[in-house]
Amino acid sequence: MPLTAGWPSHYTAEDRAAAERVRAWLEVPGHNITGLAKLAGLVRGTLSMCLGGTYSSSPTEQLSAAVAAIESAADRDAEAVAVPYVEGSVHRMLALAIRRARTYRSVVVFAGEVGTGKTRAARELATATQQLTLIEASGEMSTSDLLAEIAHGLDLPLPSGASAGTRLTAITRRLKGSVHVLMIDEADTLAAPHRRDRGVRSLEALRRIRDLAEVGLVLIGTPQIDEVIGRGVFDQLRSRTNLRPETVRGVPREDVEAVARAALVDQGEALTPEVLAALWRAAGGKQHKETGAQTRGASMRVLVEGLLPGLRDFGLARGKDLSPALVRAVAKQALGLSVED
Repeated sequence: MPLTAGWPSHYTAEDRAAAERVRAWLEVPGHNITGLAKLAGLVRGTLSMCLGGTYSSSPTEQLSAAVAAIESAADRDAEAVAVPYVEGSVHRMLALAIRRARTYRSVVVFAGEVGTGKTRAARELATATQQLTLIEASGEMSTSDLLAEIAHGLDLPLPSGASAGTRLTAITRRLKGSVHVLMIDEADTLAAPHRRDRGVRSLEALRRIRDLAEVGLVLIGTPQIDEVIGRGVFDQLRSRTNLRPETVRGVPREDVEAVARAALVDQGEALTPEVLAALWRAAGGKQHKETGAQTRGASMRVLVEGLLPGLRDFGLARGKDLSPALVRAVAKQALGLSVED
């Protein structure tokens, strides 16, 4: 979204200030224009033009919506219960996928069920790893949008109206000879059934970047990613894949307990094995009654976004003692979960 000749005359001083504020917010790791457009209820391309100074009409309404979305997100983050990030099994498996893609300049496919912590792990690794660019895809992202996001992630200035071909060439030239890895989260949405033809072009663009620049490519998605990569033209990506770990169906009990201990460290001895077991079951985990072997993994999202904040807001903050009964009460009454005693 570079400005080539300053702001246009129909942008007011308030518009320019709002645009600069949004552009500064987008420079923060983990922030991207696709996500902001969703938060603000805007079309991504429209927001991009407003920020780039190429919107032909007054951008006041759109920029005001973007600023309001940023402020709402900041308010939410200030009020939300912070759960410490713990490097669990998904983090370690994804780190291995990145190393494999970098070492062999290959394609790695990493699939996991919804709620297993793939996106959070990807964001944490993208922040901590040099020469790694994370793109969070969506079903409405065109090939040009995808390439624009990659260019932005690489700090590669391009005119806002640059064609997909121009963007692809510039990206390839920037990456050629590097040890960079591109990581695409929710890659399966790029070729969702309702936009399969466009998805072919997006995946083909990723293939060409990988081939021409000779860099690693990590594709993250739900189990449906196997329906996307491996049919017809998508076989061109599958044939370049040298690692496809088993699909993550749920996180193991040790991961749930590690996160719970980090989040509830202030509870001391009240964080008993019985409380940990209740959290494991409330998050969806199951084990064989006789052998104790895991029969179903838990949902990290339920634990991190539901159970642990719920324990703070509806239990501990109200003076209640941490106990298995409190875990079950919060799970049932606040989250509507069915939990066995």
